[in-house]
Amino acid sequence: ELWNEAEGQLEAQLAVNLLSAYHLTRTVISGMIQRGSGHIFNICSIASLAAYPSGGSYSVSKFALDGFTKNMESQQMQEIIDEEQQEKEKNNSHIGVCGLFKK
Repeated sequence: ELWNEAEGQLEAQLAVNLLSAYHLTRTVISGMIQRGSGHIFNICSIASLAAYPSGGSYSVSKFALDGFTKNMESQQMQEIIDEEQQEKEKNNSHIGVCGLFKK
């Protein structure tokens, strides 16, 4: 139960399960974008899919990681769509979105 957890439990879980992924992603993403390729895998666990009685701060942190991951996917996909739309207009052709990073 969240209200019975030790003081600082949420902060500790967020540091391990969310902030580490956030800071690591910020460190590597610009190089991946420059290269036009790369992969980031975040392990969210079953705890990010559905709340459960004893999930507590762990489950909260995994929901947050899932949200962060979806936000990054959304931002990257929009960048690819924008790039492909510009290319399409330039070449007057149809180009589909294939993945998070072009190769």
